[in-house]
Amino acid sequence: ETQSFLLCKWLRRDNWEPSTFRTFKEFITHGTAYIGFGAWVGPMVLYAALMTHRDVWCFEPDPAAYSAFSTNILLNHKVH
Repeated sequence: ETQSFLLCKWLRRDNWEPSTFRTFKEFITHGTAYIGFGAWVGPMVLYAALMTHRDVWCFEPDPAAYSAFSTNILLNHKVH
């Protein structure tokens, strides 16, 4: 839980993947379908869900990352 909180604080400072966030802002709008492969711990999946206002689909093959991703989804229950 603490790791997820720290990750969120770090992401909010715009230090992580700024070009990816710019691309998402440009191309993902309300109603856009989003499918993510390699979801990692979910920052882009959650961001896409906020922007599209609809279901998003993703896949994460790494068990450790998937576990963290699942926790992140539960912690951000208002998004899904």
